[in-house]
Amino acid sequence: MINKLKNLIINSNNYFLSNLLAAFSGFILLPIITSSISVEEYGMLGLYISFGSIVNVFFRLGLPGSITRLYYDHGESNGLDNLLTSIVKFLSFYNIILIIILILFFYLFDPSFLKFKLELLSFVIFGSALETHIDIQRRLIQPREDTKYYLKFNFYYISLYFLSTLFFLKVINLSYESIIYSSFITSFVFFLVSRIYLKKNLQGNYDSGLILKAFKYGIGVFPSHLVNPLGTFFFRALILNLSGLIEAGLFTMFQVLNNFLSQVANSFGRAYQPMYNSIKSDINLDLKDKNNQIKDISKFLILIFTFLTFFSALLSEFIVNILTSKKYLMVAEFSFLICINFLIQILYLIFSQEIGFAKKTKFYSYFAFLNQFLSIIFFVFLFKNLNSLGGYLSILIANYFGLFYIIYISCIKLNLKISIKEISFEIIYLLLTIFLIIYIKLFTDSYLIISTIYIIIYFVIFLYFILNRNKALLNEIKKKYNKSYD
Repeated sequence: MINKLKNLIINSNNYFLSNLLAAFSGFILLPIITSSISVEEYGMLGLYISFGSIVNVFFRLGLPGSITRLYYDHGESNGLDNLLTSIVKFLSFYNIILIIILILFFYLFDPSFLKFKLELLSFVIFGSALETHIDIQRRLIQPREDTKYYLKFNFYYISLYFLSTLFFLKVINLSYESIIYSSFITSFVFFLVSRIYLKKNLQGNYDSGLILKAFKYGIGVFPSHLVNPLGTFFFRALILNLSGLIEAGLFTMFQVLNNFLSQVANSFGRAYQPMYNSIKSDINLDLKDKNNQIKDISKFLILIFTFLTFFSALLSEFIVNILTSKKYLMVAEFSFLICINFLIQILYLIFSQEIGFAKKTKFYSYFAFLNQFLSIIFFVFLFKNLNSLGGYLSILIANYFGLFYIIYISCIKLNLKISIKEISFEIIYLLLTIFLIIYIKLFTDSYLIISTIYIIIYFVIFLYFILNRNKALLNEIKKKYNKSYD
């Protein structure tokens, strides 16, 4: 298990560094963007981005995601080449047809009722199609665990996006269109890069049977991939109509900041999924040993990320005030909610891996629909008067309920036979941390005293966890140490 944790940490670090680059460039761009465009224009940009996310799902049909799972059925063989060749050829033909349909549709039916411009919509549509093929490359890198290449790839990708955005914003003096144009240019360049990377694997034969196999996996995740951006688009449009473009812009800022932390969560998820699949696929372990390894790793991760969430929540308002202009003071004040949502995302990634491994991807769709449905219900009936804050609060609470649904499915319905009782201590600690964050941010200013007490309690808990709940892990460390000493 030591080696697995070591690989997880190394791969997580590489994914984290690549996503940190994205976050860092975003941190630099954010004050530039917010000072260059109005809150209303930022809300309009959010609608374009949401539309692009919806179209992107239709371009992919869930097929790129199937590569990460089906890779383990083929390995580095001709079967993998046939799989990749089949998916790329099918999606290339399908994407061309879909682009023609979408452009004709918006040309014949004026999109201005959504305050959209056909020119910008066209760039969004073409860029989404190109990103589909870039995602195929990313999905292949993940099971290969070639995280060093992934880090370099993301560095060049982010650098091009960063520089082109600055060029359109500051040299040509465009408004929110700058982000749309720079996204398209970046997608076009790295579409060509992905073709070079996949060249050796695209010499296989087209196999309709493999496409059907990929569809069986992809069709399960397709609704979940569609529901989320569709819900986001609907939510932004709802706030736009109920509260105006300014509140829509503030809500977009909540989600942009949320996406920064989501990149950190996804970097962990990209590293954790191959490790999880390798444990579950290990023929030398029985089911009990597999679940025990996963249980111990899950407890360790919960403790680590809960601790990180606590301090990121305390610093969030200060950081957001630096990154954004005074127009977003309300978002900065309640940015601790974004940190709490980050912790919920981490827990979702920990407990949802069994669903992907068991190929029960329909549960992703149920989860996505449940989340979007609950968030809209909470907003319309409880938090509508809070405008943009109410919108994000509704999403946070819906995610909280959705998380327990995922835990129930993974731990009880599927083969991850970990009882809630076995992780009850870590869950209680996590919930108490969340309540403590809310108390500090809303009801007291005693940051230093409470934080010091929290650190002491955390390290006592962590030592207890290491010494009493992972004796096997310590024995393995001792054996490795004694072996190296001999």
